[in-house]
Amino acid sequence: MIRFKYLLGLILLGSFLVVAFGNTVYAQESYEEKLTKWREDSLRIAKENEKKLAAAAEKSQENKKRKLYNDARQQYKYRNWASALKNVDQALEIDSTYVRAHYLRALVLKNMRRYDAAIEAYKTAIRHDPSYAKSYFGLGKLLTQLGRYNEAVTNYKQALETDPNSYKAHYELALVYVKQNKPKAAVQELSAAININPSYYKAYYVLGDLQLKQGNVKAAVDALETAVALNQKKQEAHYLLATAYNRQGSYSKALQQAKEGMKMKGNFSSALAWEAATAAKSMGNVDLAIRYFQTAAADSRYKEGADFEIKQLRSNSSKG
Repeated sequence: MIRFKYLLGLILLGSFLVVAFGNTVYAQESYEEKLTKWREDSLRIAKENEKKLAAAAEKSQENKKRKLYNDARQQYKYRNWASALKNVDQALEIDSTYVRAHYLRALVLKNMRRYDAAIEAYKTAIRHDPSYAKSYFGLGKLLTQLGRYNEAVTNYKQALETDPNSYKAHYELALVYVKQNKPKAAVQELSAAININPSYYKAYYVLGDLQLKQGNVKAAVDALETAVALNQKKQEAHYLLATAYNRQGSYSKALQQAKEGMKMKGNFSSALAWEAATAAKSMGNVDLAIRYFQTAAADSRYKEGADFEIKQLRSNSSKG
């Protein structure tokens, strides 16, 4: 009986030790797992916080960059070139790949007459984004201004490659072709501009002028009638159309067009008076012709010719 109780005690003691030891091992393993998880969580949180701080810093710099750029645009609008250049340069210090800033910088430098620097700014914008058509267009205009026509043509063509719908690039390219005495190429570009934007007054005006100089009177009349219809306040268009009507033999139309043009203020009043006088003379209205020639004679550019015409008209009238 004593031995049995002794054995039972040993068994109970062993069970207690097993249970106690097992709980200790379990507790130890749980702590290590928690510690590992805590370390992993801490590291993850630290990385997330680091990313958030980096994103916040990046956003702050981006906002600063855009503010500087917008300030530069505002200064450019008010023709404060030095302030605009300072702001845009600061924006580029933050982001040297900021294409719009390089483009704006080129515009500022152009207005400051720092042409070489402006050309380089345009080229830098192109290097950072070869698809930014405005840079080619702006560079083309500057090169045209500097008389570097072949380079200008290249840049306008590149502008059209990146933006085929740029009617202004077609128009500016046409102006270069006019300067290069390439009227056929100019007509093609002006026609392309009109096809893209049928309401583009400038293209019709230049096309009419060009056709008139080439002796294509009917084509000139068509283009100039559209130009006048699109913008009736442009005195120069009325003058060219009156001239085209006179060459076409449409004298009553020429007279009416000249009268409309003379109602406006501008530098073409004397030229319009000459066209009105020419039309009246061709229609046999001597008194009206003399009156308009007298108006034209007030301008020294027309005085000699107008005085001669008046003398001839009076002489022929007296003979009649």
